Amino acid sequence: MRDLLFLKINSSLNIFIFYFKNISVEKVIMSCEHLLEQFKTKLQTEGLRDQTIRSYIADAQQYCKWLDKSRGISAENASHNDAKAFLDYLQNEAHELRPRKFGTYSLSTVRRKIGILRRFYYTILEE
Repeated sequence: MRDLLFLKINSSLNIFIFYFKNISVEKVIMSCEHLLEQFKTKLQTEGLRDQTIRSYIADAQQYCKWLDKSRGISAENASHNDAKAFLDYLQNEAHELRPRKFGTYSLSTVRRKIGILRRFYYTILEE
C-alpha cells in the first residue's frame, strides 16, 4: 500500500513535489469519519486550541470530501496523482472563500493546507 508521507512545495518554481513510500503494514480500511476522529484526538493530545483543531479538521474534511466526490475513494486509498489533483483544484478553481465571495486560494493558504494534510497522514500512519 502506498501512503502519502510528505507534501512539499518548491517555492521557487511553485511546483508541488510528492514523496511516497511503500508501507508493508496491512491496514484496516476505515471510513474518513473514523480517520478524522483519530486526527482530532491526536491534535487534542498535542494541546492545540479548539479553534486550531476545528480549522485543521475542516481542511482535512475538505480533502476527504473532495476525494469522495471527485475520485470516489477514501483518504487511505489516495495516490500521489489524487493528492496532486486536489492541490491543483485548490489553486486553480474558484471556491467560496466567505459567504458569497468566490476566488482561488492564495499560495500561503495552499501551503497551510499541505502542512495539515501532512499531519493528517502522519496520524493515519501512526495507528
